[in-house]
Order: sequence, then C-alpha cells, then structure tokens
Amino acid sequence: MTWEKSHSGEMERFEWKMILLLCAVFLSSLDLCRAASSPSFALGETNVKVPIGRDAILNCTVHNSGSHKVAWIDSLRGVVLTVEEGVVTGNPRVGIRHTVSPSGADSWVLSVKSVTMKDAGTYMCQVSTKAGLRLLYNLSVVVPPTIQDAHSSPDVEVKEGEEARLSCGATGTPTPTILWRREDARLIRLPGQQEPMWKGSTLVVRHARKEDAGAYLCIANNGVPPSVSKRVRLNVRCKAIA
Repeated sequence: MTWEKSHSGEMERFEWKMILLLCAVFLSSLDLCRAASSPSFALGETNVKVPIGRDAILNCTVHNSGSHKVAWIDSLRGVVLTVEEGVVTGNPRVGIRHTVSPSGADSWVLSVKSVTMKDAGTYMCQVSTKAGLRLLYNLSVVVPPTIQDAHSSPDVEVKEGEEARLSCGATGTPTPTILWRREDARLIRLPGQQEPMWKGSTLVVRHARKEDAGAYLCIANNGVPPSVSKRVRLNVRCKAIA
C-alpha cells in the first residue's frame, strides 16, 4: 500500500510537470506569433546627405503594418508632414509615395523638393502602435565649395628675400579643405623641406627666391562636387645691385 501511494504521488508530480511544460511552450509560441505579427522597420539608410537645391528622398519600410497608420514628422520643428498617403503640411515641396513590395512590406517614401539649409534636421517615421514605434532620419544639406575672392589674394609681388603670403578663403558645407600646389607641378619650398602640396588657407613663402616665382593653385574641396580652384601668381623681383 505504501509503495502504491508513493508511485501514485510520483505520477501526479510528473503529470503536473508535463502540464506546466506544455503551458510554457504554448505561451512562448503565442509570444512568438505576436512578435512575428507586430510592425517592425526594415533596415535602411537613415543618414541622408543631399546637395542644396536637389530633392531629398527618405524611405521608411514597415513590415506587418496591418491596420496601423504611418506618419512622417519633422522632429526639429514638431510638424506632422504626412499621414498615410495624405500630405497634411502646407509646404508644397513635401510629397509622399506608398508602395507595397512582393513580400507585403509597405514603403512610405517622403520627398522634399529643392532642399534649402532650413530643411536640414531630424525626421521621424512613426507607426501608430500603442508604444508609438519610431525611426529617426537625419537629413544633412551639403553645399559645394565656393572661393571667396574678397578673402583671397590677388597676384602677389615681393622683393627677393622678403616673405610672401598667399591667402585663399572658401565657404561650403561641410567646411572645405584648402590645398595649395604649383601650377607647373614643381615642389613648394617650405622651411627645411619641399612638398608637392600645402594644406591650409594661407601659404607662406619665407625669404622668397626667384625659383619660388610662378603660378600657385588654391584648391577647395569638401567632398561635394565640384571642387573649385583659384590661380594666384607670385612674382619675385630681384634685389637691386648697389
């Protein structure tokens, strides 16, 4: 009798363990189903650089969007731009296009035509879930370099042995890098060395000699085409013989 009760108790404990295990597996499968059917963003480029005056395109692709609505928001200014396929902002340069891929993913493509510097900032693609599913995009507006003649040297003339300073000013976004090189491809004479190029807005030729004379090119580049250049000629006068 004692053995039968002990055996029966072990069976009951085993059955309860199996029931608990099956419940855990069932609940886990429910969680997986919920996760699989919940909206999610597809991986894509969220840092977008656009030259000024061009059109900006921001693509937000959502899996399992279901009945949830998708909106684009200008986060920096707190302005709702689009909801679903409707443009709700008064900005006539803003547009929205909705496409569905063969796999069923929804793409909501925001466009901003002829971007200006004021359009730069953070944009948000938001899905109307309870938690408010969000993906942030950073729009950078870049500007090709321009050389400022008002802040650049005209042709320079010095006496032999004097210091010559060749300056070049340039603007652009991001800030341009300025390189100097000789038009005839000869090396630039610097203190204690000679280099094919010199980096910086001002090229200083100390104790100018006749061989330093010639045309120098100031080249401004910031990665936004086209790069630009300015030609500055250095003239070195010979010393008068007493």
